Amino acid sequence: MQDPASLLDRGLALLGLSPTPSQRAALLSYLHLLAEWGARIDLVADPSPEALAVHLLDSLAPLPHLRALLSSPLADLGSGAGLPGIPLAIMNPHLEVLLVEARGKRAVFLEHVLLSVDLARCTVLHARLEDLPLHVPCAVARAFLPLSPDTLPLYLHPLSPGAHLLLYKGRLETAQEEARLLRPHFEEVEVLPVSVPFLDAPRSLIAARGRLLV
Repeated sequence: MQDPASLLDRGLALLGLSPTPSQRAALLSYLHLLAEWGARIDLVADPSPEALAVHLLDSLAPLPHLRALLSSPLADLGSGAGLPGIPLAIMNPHLEVLLVEARGKRAVFLEHVLLSVDLARCTVLHARLEDLPLHVPCAVARAFLPLSPDTLPLYLHPLSPGAHLLLYKGRLETAQEEARLLRPHFEEVEVLPVSVPFLDAPRSLIAARGRLLV
């Protein structure tokens, strides 16, 4: 068994990320809460500490591509266990982050994390995405609904004109197929390969810039 703190430190270094001592402490506190609550409620498929550390790295791996696009308030759609919204908030303390989660137990978990880790610029929105009158300049989603003609309106719903949509995806080919649905609605849509330390699975990012009103 690998020490999750060491795994996280090594992974962050491989990603070129240098958290401050307070950011590292916040990431480790969040990791502990994921493990503690994951044993009681369904947060992630594999609640082992090593797998949870890789989840955090997966959330932060696209950060070099994201930094120029992230803006407040940032909406994390279908936040679930807080991935990627909470790691992004920890590593970007200037960001205001809205964690959108419809499921009650997960929303309670997210509220507990915000209190425990002292993420004052984060807010949990316990509601269905389609019921929220959101108009944000940027939204992210990871392990949310697959993008399809039926789910596309949900992804577009919270975005203000000119907003960016950043989607964490798996296989590059699948991401490219989904990106085609977004191209009529954005000024530019790009699919980027992402390398995640210690993860033996393909990862990619759909970066859709400049929401158009069509």
